[in-house]
Amino acid sequence: MFKYILPLVLAFNVLSYSDVLDYGTRQASDVVQSRSQDTYTESFVGNESARVFLSGDGDTDLDLYIFDFNGNEICRSTTSYDDEYCTWTPAWTGRFKIVVKNYGNVPNAYTLSLQ
Repeated sequence: MFKYILPLVLAFNVLSYSDVLDYGTRQASDVVQSRSQDTYTESFVGNESARVFLSGDGDTDLDLYIFDFNGNEICRSTTSYDDEYCTWTPAWTGRFKIVVKNYGNVPNAYTLSLQ
């Protein structure tokens, strides 16, 4: 659970969360264009389990990547589907980059959930 969580940021726009679920889960929905990627910045608390879930509309292959502030890849989920999951325990409290990549030829509507 997060005590301090910042809104997801896409480019220079702040996304509003569509829902706040039990246990501190936050969700945002968006559409990633074909052969493109969406990038978010989110803060996670050090020494607490972090989870990011990605669920697409089924039209294309989506992949999920997590990077730390220094650009190091922390986690990746790269199945051939559009439901992906990453979990890790940050060594410090800070900002992490979340990247959703669309490998398909059409846009994909997805939901990103953070715990």
